[in-house]
Amino acid sequence: MALNTLDYYFEGAMIPYVLLKDTAKAIKGVEDLDKLERLEIGVIEKNLSKYSRNTLRDRLGEDWADKEHTIEGIKVYIRLIKKRYGFFKYLDKIPYWGGSFHIANPFEKYWKARFLVK
Repeated sequence: MALNTLDYYFEGAMIPYVLLKDTAKAIKGVEDLDKLERLEIGVIEKNLSKYSRNTLRDRLGEDWADKEHTIEGIKVYIRLIKKRYGFFKYLDKIPYWGGSFHIANPFEKYWKARFLVK
């Protein structure tokens, strides 16, 4: 599953990430991710060290941020989140297919503002 591969990439680089948009909604509702056109995750810029950035460049390419990648045949969009949002301060951890993934908290507040996140 592409989500588990992404988890491996980010865990190896010691970078916390958050699921975004329809990916987060599907995980919250324990729905099948295969129905999604692509997965979307966010990395909060303030959490990135020089080591983390270099690791992501090595694994995903020079322009890894704000770009769509293909992992295990599944499209994944990785957004670099530059602004600070309250709903990303204390993330919810949701178990899904043997892994645990973070989503915004409170999710309802994020869902209303999901298109404004940058």
